[in-house]
Amino acid sequence: MPADCTTLKKVSRMRLMPMKTTAVEAAFARGWSRKELSKRTGLSRSTIHNLETGEYDTISGKTIHAIMAAFPDLPFERLFVPVDSRKGNIPVTTLNDEAAA
Repeated sequence: MPADCTTLKKVSRMRLMPMKTTAVEAAFARGWSRKELSKRTGLSRSTIHNLETGEYDTISGKTIHAIMAAFPDLPFERLFVPVDSRKGNIPVTTLNDEAAA
């Protein structure tokens, strides 16, 4: 299992909040296309797009696990970020900001 049990327990206890994924950004950093990310996660490209844009109010545990399995070296906090549902905004820090530091 790519994610350790502690991380999965933490995710399962999290209060549900709108989130989006930075998995596409992480995939591009590895030279993967959206099609390759879809293949590696088993998620449709439309699902990945909706997750990327924060279209879903909640993300299922199965979907979280699929994304985390594709990126076993990245923690949950790097792959998922909360969305301010009032503005549709995410925190300013992104994967590229962290890589530059």
